[in-house]
Amino acid sequence: MTGPITGAASPRFNVKVAGILYFANMLAFVPAAYVHSRFVIAAGTAAAASNALVIDPLYRLGLTFDLIAVASGLAVTALFYDLFKPVSGRLSLFAAYVNLMGCAITAASCLLHLVPLAILRGADYFPVFTAKLEALALLFLKLRVQTAAMGIVFVGAYCLLIGFLIFRSTFLPAEER
Repeated sequence: MTGPITGAASPRFNVKVAGILYFANMLAFVPAAYVHSRFVIAAGTAAAASNALVIDPLYRLGLTFDLIAVASGLAVTALFYDLFKPVSGRLSLFAAYVNLMGCAITAASCLLHLVPLAILRGADYFPVFTAKLEALALLFLKLRVQTAAMGIVFVGAYCLLIGFLIFRSTFLPAEER
């Protein structure tokens, strides 16, 4: 079989979809980072953990933005792998693995995002331990931020790898580079 595959999407279409999803990823990341900073960086105490329940809709909105960023990141990874496979199959595969690791770590941090709410809601059942539960919730908030930061390191490495693949590609004419 040497003819073109008729069912496959054209590279130009894949590039456009990847660009839109990459933009969606950035649009989701910025508000998510803002929301998370409101709860941990601003107060830095157990009061920040209690604020998570007071401003519950905003806290859950941060989780929604995180999930959008993870989903769009996964889709961009698949599209970029396919797009840059002709440039360097191994490097494109390695870049995909690196970003998948970053997405997995970010998804795990999304789970940690829900733990403080569960802990603080349990304070109603154990009023004697309210102060300790607030401190435990703050611990999970901080753990969530550290986990998300580890995911960002992988995504940053992925961006460097993709940048190198873009530089090595012949998609753009030499005069325009």
